Amino acid sequence: MNLFQIGVNPFALNEFSETREAILLLYENAETNCEKSQALELMAEYALKDGFEDESTELFTRAILLLEPEDPTRRKLIEKAVESLPVSVHSGAMARLLLRETESRSLFRVLELGGVDICQELITESAFEESVIREYLALAVSDTLIANGMYEEALEILELVPESLPEPAISERTRFLHNALLCSGMADSAYSILQTVETNEDSQLLSLMYHDRGIFFFRNAQSLWCEDLIRSFNLWPAAHVHARAYEILRPMLLMDSTLANQVADPFYSGGLWNEIYDLAANSTYPSAHILYLGARTRDRLGFYQEAVNLLGSYIECFPNGEDAPLARAYLGLNLGRLGLVEEALAHLDTFVMDYPLNSRIGNIPWYRGSILADNGRWEESIPHFRETVRRYPDNVTVDDAQFYVCLAYIIIGNWTEAIAELRSFTAKWTRSVYYDSARYWLGRLLLEQNSPEGTIILETLIANSPECFPAFCARQYLGMEPWTPEFTDEAFDEWIVRTGNPPSDIPGEALRGLALLDVGLRKWALGEFRAAEEIVGSSSGLAYFYLENQVWERMPSAGWRLWNVDSQGTRPRDLWRLRYPEAWPEYVIPTCDQYNFNPLLLWAIMKQESAFQPDCFSWAGARGLIQMITSTSEYVAEANGWSDEYSPDILYDPEVSVRYGTSYISDVLNKSGSVPVMLASYNGGPHNGLRWGGTTVAPDMFFSRITYNETKRYTEIVYHNLAVYMALYGDKYFPSENH
Repeated sequence: MNLFQIGVNPFALNEFSETREAILLLYENAETNCEKSQALELMAEYALKDGFEDESTELFTRAILLLEPEDPTRRKLIEKAVESLPVSVHSGAMARLLLRETESRSLFRVLELGGVDICQELITESAFEESVIREYLALAVSDTLIANGMYEEALEILELVPESLPEPAISERTRFLHNALLCSGMADSAYSILQTVETNEDSQLLSLMYHDRGIFFFRNAQSLWCEDLIRSFNLWPAAHVHARAYEILRPMLLMDSTLANQVADPFYSGGLWNEIYDLAANSTYPSAHILYLGARTRDRLGFYQEAVNLLGSYIECFPNGEDAPLARAYLGLNLGRLGLVEEALAHLDTFVMDYPLNSRIGNIPWYRGSILADNGRWEESIPHFRETVRRYPDNVTVDDAQFYVCLAYIIIGNWTEAIAELRSFTAKWTRSVYYDSARYWLGRLLLEQNSPEGTIILETLIANSPECFPAFCARQYLGMEPWTPEFTDEAFDEWIVRTGNPPSDIPGEALRGLALLDVGLRKWALGEFRAAEEIVGSSSGLAYFYLENQVWERMPSAGWRLWNVDSQGTRPRDLWRLRYPEAWPEYVIPTCDQYNFNPLLLWAIMKQESAFQPDCFSWAGARGLIQMITSTSEYVAEANGWSDEYSPDILYDPEVSVRYGTSYISDVLNKSGSVPVMLASYNGGPHNGLRWGGTTVAPDMFFSRITYNETKRYTEIVYHNLAVYMALYGDKYFPSENH
């Protein structure tokens, strides 16, 4: 007996080790089917370890079939095989083995294993009728049938899916029904569904349906495909289906600038920046707007020379174009960021002469000052910042400009002027994002001059705004311990009862959600959980249920609603855990181990980026748990050799988001050298992190120089999140360190 005789390719097992030879010998000498099954099981494990999934599946199947149906070992071996094999493996034989012995919760795994070949058998199985989530199983079966071109069969199965399901499952049903009708030749019925969705103004569902219709028309050479795909982009630029659509549209967009203009703004707002740049750089005759937006994608990503090249081309080709004023202004800014200060200032002077009535005219002194400051010419920057304050007091940059006057005097060492400016700033700009930093520097400079007023100012800052980053810096400067959260060890269920918020009875919707969660269908599970929350009144009524069952996506909401119910403000540790969970550990822990990255920091980032919602997206085009923009993720794929798998559409996959995000963030941290700089660089761009001082200034000055309101707030929120995570879980992940 050899491996060929038992149906296994010997070359698939690489070089035969002594262990494999021993297993083969064990199989040849086996006297019972049970012993042979054990040997085949071992061979299957080795094949799987070496990455030969098909061989492993075949070996597991043969091992199972050697055992009698009533043998309890058989059931255990089936479960082991199913758990071991990747989801990508398809095996009708293994699916049927599991189907014969399955519980209702395993039916989804049966579908994964068997695919379209197992659909009809699965629907007729008694376990299907007994399942509490059979409607969702029918929905998944219909999706499988549609993907394999079995549209009429899908329509039959969709009849088993009621219209009363919660979102997003009901939207999926609508989309599947529309697609199956369209592809079955019932265009009028499909169009009727499309019109109903248009009436309801569901832009996301409508985008997906126009995408499906556009792909269908394209495959069938019908003329409306182009218009439908463009509608899909316009309705929801961040949808998870656009990669294929862009591939189809690209040749036409490159040739037809009028057509390209129809998708230009959605591409830009939806984060498809590399696609915009592709059109700007590779079109034979790019439109003015495409050229301008292509340049803006480059400067937003920190590719200043590419931005300068495109903006220069715009001004040369379209001197009177609609975007010409902004092209001139951004050309000046990008030249300044390349260190070409005099040339940059000359372009801003041209802007003032050519566009004296432009709405951006009040920004120009700030632009001049920031170019000089970014290039280390702080003393020269002061008059320009002062001009903003004097001439344009209502401009959005005025508080930036006045605070940068303060920074300029600090940096050049004129502390007398700095203190005077800081007093003026803190008196006037109490709601500015720079206010806390101004109080910090005022207190610190006064202390440097031995004034006790400085201590009072810093202590007041710490007391009034304990969670802000300048308060952290103030604590450090005064030699105080860092801020940490206060929590008790009171049992969460007891605390809930004591505070008058006993847990609600668990509705059937929540149990269905749990069943869906158990089979990995989290998106549909969330619909059931939200339906359950409507029944009990709010997410807080299910807080204990969510904590026990690790419903990451709903835990922060439930914790937030319970946050202030105790008048004494005493909060148990588990309430903090609700708001700051160890979410998605199956992806976070191994990925952070791979990149030597602190998982607590990744959770701190994830909490702010997405609140642990894998389907989260922003209208700036960021996607997934870590909210990466597609342009950045594409570069991550290239750097790691993942280009073959890459598509913007995969960023909603939790595993992909965690892997891509950790790879990128760990690299940014290694280059920036500190967590605050990394956070600001991740949110605002590494190029801006360098512009604000990056690796050359202390954290307090770096934070003060951040000019993006969103980035400043993001940095201190995530830094605060990290402090909470370290207090809650630091001993678990870093047991030898003092927290």
